[in-house]
Amino acid sequence: MDNDRIKKNGTIDENETITVNIEGKDVKCDLLFSFEADINDNVYVGYTDNQLDENGKTRILVGRYKKKLGPGYLEPIETEEEYNMISDVLNKIQNEV
Repeated sequence: MDNDRIKKNGTIDENETITVNIEGKDVKCDLLFSFEADINDNVYVGYTDNQLDENGKTRILVGRYKKKLGPGYLEPIETEEEYNMISDVLNKIQNEV
């Protein structure tokens, strides 16, 4: 996942198009994965702006929205516990591919 942990808010629409503000610009991103957490009312999403990180790998960004509210306002990930949960899911996805 992107080490910069971009904490800008964004939106996700009913077509799962994600728009985030990166360095003052609205950027359309591609949804990579989403999952519902058992521990809270959040849906977590992984997405990319298709930029490469310093290691030449595609940058993966993460966010969340409240399941009961549905897609719309994308919130930043705030806790290390959430990052660890998302990292575990991403590792499982990578191992399945």
